[in-house]
Amino acid sequence: MQQEREHYLQSLAKQVNTIQENWAKLVYFNWIPDICAMTYRTARNIQSTSNSFSDTELAEAAESLELMLKDLLTHGALPTVEQREEIGNRVQLLQWRLERMTKGPENARNPLKLQPEPESRRRESQPVVYLLGEDPLEMGYITHQIERHGYKVVRFEALDLLEVSFEVDPPAAIVADLSFSEGSLANVTGVAKLKKRKRPVPIVFISARLDISARLIASRSGGDAYLMKPLDVASLVGRLDELITPLKDNPYRVLVVDDDPEDAGFHSGVLKAHGFKTRVITNAFDIMGEMIEFEPDLVLLALNMPQCSGMELVGLLRQEEAFANIPVVFLSRENSREVQIEGLRLGADDFLSKPVQEDWLVAVVSGRIRRSRSLGWRMRYLERRDSVTGFYNRDYFMRRVTRMMRAPPEGRIGFLFLRLDRFAELRQRLGVMTTDRLLSDVGRTLLSGLAADDLVSRFSDHGFGFCLVRPHWQDIVAVAEALVREVAGYALPAAAGGFRFTASIGVGLCESQQAAALVTEVIEAADLATRQGGDRLQLHAGLYILTENTQQQESYLQQLLENANAGRIFLLYQPILALQKDGLERYETLLRITNRAGEDLPIGNLVRAAERAGVMGRVDRAVFRQALAAAQVRLKSGRLSTLFVKVSAASLDVAVLTETVQSNLEQLELPGETVVLMLPTAGVLRYLEEVKKIPPALHALGCGIGLEYFGEKVTDLQLLDQISVDFIKFHPRVIKSLVNDESQMARLRFMAWEARNRGVQSIASFVEDAETLARVSQVNPDFIQGNFVQGADRDMAFDFLAEVAG
Repeated sequence: MQQEREHYLQSLAKQVNTIQENWAKLVYFNWIPDICAMTYRTARNIQSTSNSFSDTELAEAAESLELMLKDLLTHGALPTVEQREEIGNRVQLLQWRLERMTKGPENARNPLKLQPEPESRRRESQPVVYLLGEDPLEMGYITHQIERHGYKVVRFEALDLLEVSFEVDPPAAIVADLSFSEGSLANVTGVAKLKKRKRPVPIVFISARLDISARLIASRSGGDAYLMKPLDVASLVGRLDELITPLKDNPYRVLVVDDDPEDAGFHSGVLKAHGFKTRVITNAFDIMGEMIEFEPDLVLLALNMPQCSGMELVGLLRQEEAFANIPVVFLSRENSREVQIEGLRLGADDFLSKPVQEDWLVAVVSGRIRRSRSLGWRMRYLERRDSVTGFYNRDYFMRRVTRMMRAPPEGRIGFLFLRLDRFAELRQRLGVMTTDRLLSDVGRTLLSGLAADDLVSRFSDHGFGFCLVRPHWQDIVAVAEALVREVAGYALPAAAGGFRFTASIGVGLCESQQAAALVTEVIEAADLATRQGGDRLQLHAGLYILTENTQQQESYLQQLLENANAGRIFLLYQPILALQKDGLERYETLLRITNRAGEDLPIGNLVRAAERAGVMGRVDRAVFRQALAAAQVRLKSGRLSTLFVKVSAASLDVAVLTETVQSNLEQLELPGETVVLMLPTAGVLRYLEEVKKIPPALHALGCGIGLEYFGEKVTDLQLLDQISVDFIKFHPRVIKSLVNDESQMARLRFMAWEARNRGVQSIASFVEDAETLARVSQVNPDFIQGNFVQGADRDMAFDFLAEVAG
């Protein structure tokens, strides 16, 4: 049995690896239905075999992936961005579940964090809503809002695709934009006809049209609701709740108060027959206890009772805050208009005259409850959430943070405040409605890297607050840095006219001080980041001291500038070896700085100090000049060496960078192929539109261009379609993980292959031992680099020709 299970686990690992490779090809490159079908069958096979071995967690993950792929195959359409993200999450979840089985929970890598559903809206099963509309930005906004409240949304741009999907898997409801198909209302009846197939499906129309004719067409076509744009998310979700949630799962609750047992029993029986849950009391003095225990949606109240009249009771109910908004409907044989007006004045919602017709009783009571529930849900929603983004509002967020600090969890509690730079300028360009949609979409982007328990709020007009718990303060700073990158990488629509989103973010730790005081200080830190030009992170003073003392930071900067000016900045050179052994000399330049005593200074601290002080561009230029001077010496001795020189994000300005490169090449009379500039992948993503101009300018000078720290995400490959580079260097963390991670090796092999197809050569650095070299060789990069080949040295003494001869 043990041997059988080992064989089963080996087979599982191969199948999961196949799924990962296939999905990467499908999502980021050519969409081939046959490969999708093969991936679907593999997931289905994993689900089946996992059930046979009682591995329920793995079976559930495989089944979830299987169902999503089945949807794509059934619809025959390309996956949307949201579907790609969702299926990518499930693929990683499958890999994580497998690692938990094979390596144990403590050694399994954390899965990609899936976006949690809001706590108040979690559902055991997600009702599916079809969303029909042509505007991708608007439909993306609506999708985000609906999904944040527990629904699964499938989007369609055309009615025919929706009809095909409807035949296979009818949804719980349809939300249709009334203005699709270029303003025509012709397809409205086509949507409504779907109600007659298989089973009735509720339809909610959304529209910017105020005219009665549009409303009439929607109503006559079977629309169950008509909501105006700009869309109010509370109203939409409230209507979906009413239309989708079966009455038997959440029946309307009616308290019948009547001293006549026969009348009370009759009215209660009528409502029960139509699915209501009722409770009868014949003693008016029992009403308060029953209101608390039974929690009715509506009180059906007799007007004339001996102990206490209905008029008196409704007055008492309206005095109690907890019952003030519960609908009250009078039942009476009293037809006096004056009496009815008095009852309405005291707070009753309607009058029914005894004897009341059954259908009229049901219609009045259900209508009142439906509107009350919708209003109540909307009020609760607005008490806690921002209507544009769906995040917590500021007041509720602060209450949650305050409660958290009273009984703090294990780890560090961090508070972040992120403000979008120049947002007022963007709003002037695009208008309020469009920028509100963008805010919602940006908010969704920010959520991608957060954990399920992180608190997020829309703190101000264009500011977001985050409260999160992490084991170490460094993890909190890392999240903040990732948020800044996410905003910078967000693609705005063409209507923004080249505007680029950036963010200023303040970071602090919740220690002993009050939450409100910390928030104020962190917002001030974000203000400072904004004043410094934006697109940056600023640590709250307490955290800054925790990371590195301010005086020490200033000392690092002073040392950097002093020693650089005194010529104590120097470079080490590490060979980059071509696996095809072409004999050409290639070296990476590595910055080092010494003090007066000749001791090496901590380069990481110096670089961070330079970045914070805004002088990293000066450091880049000094390194570049010294590297080319060394190349000139080599060239004069008859050796042409190509130097790979790092460029920080501070130097990603096409005009400045091109002028620096050209002037130094001309002064030293060097050919352009002497240098390859290595750009940081994260910086390129942040300044993509500007960076796109750099390769053509430098290629014109004969220089090469590369991307450093590449490959942590398969999506990095998309950069190669947007910017023309010659080299990629894989991230050190990715290389180091190859020894223990088969899936990482397969992913990296795929990326190296795809890069080569685009004419881009790959470099595997940090090859420190024979085991890493053996694993790297299976990735099949074009070059390797690391101490196992040769360590960095002041001299360029590696014998490339001997390597070719060997």
